[in-house]
This record gives sequence, C-alpha cells and structure tokens, in this order.
Amino acid sequence: MFSDVAGLCAAKPGWERFQKELTAIRKAYESPEHINGGDETHPSKRLEQILPKYSKTRHGPLAARRITLAAMERECAHFHGWMERLRGLASVAC
Repeated sequence: MFSDVAGLCAAKPGWERFQKELTAIRKAYESPEHINGGDETHPSKRLEQILPKYSKTRHGPLAARRITLAAMERECAHFHGWMERLRGLASVAC
C-alpha cells in the first residue's frame, strides 16, 4: 500500500488529508517492504491507526487496483522477484 501513497489515499473519499502523514512514513524507509517493525507497526496496522475505518480486506483490494502491480513491483524488489518467479512458472506450465 505504501508503493503509491496518493493511490492509497484515493481509495476512499477523505483519505487524501492523510497523504502527508503516510508519505512521511514511506520516506522514512528504504522501500515499502522495509515498513515492518513488528505486530504494531506492520503496514496494515499503521494504516488502521491513521485511516478512519481502514479494513485490510475491504480497502486493500480497492487501493491495490489504484496503485497497480507495476507500481508495487517498481517499489518492492522482493515482490518483483516473487512475481517474476510466478510468471516463469506460468510459462513452463503452458
């Protein structure tokens, strides 16, 4: 979700007012994949604390569509590697 904070904030009206705070969190880390300090500071917990009524299962898919896989892969090297392995498996299976 931290791959594109503007896309995340566009997922629900009113969330754009939290963009500055969420951007500050993103900028404090090398990549979105590094935003994970434990049970109380992993990305979805941070979002629950900042965004009113945030629900990982409800808002996560909405935000992910706005953010796009391309943006997530561009910002998250490990995620990109995982997606490439999946794509490789798909080409072998065909």
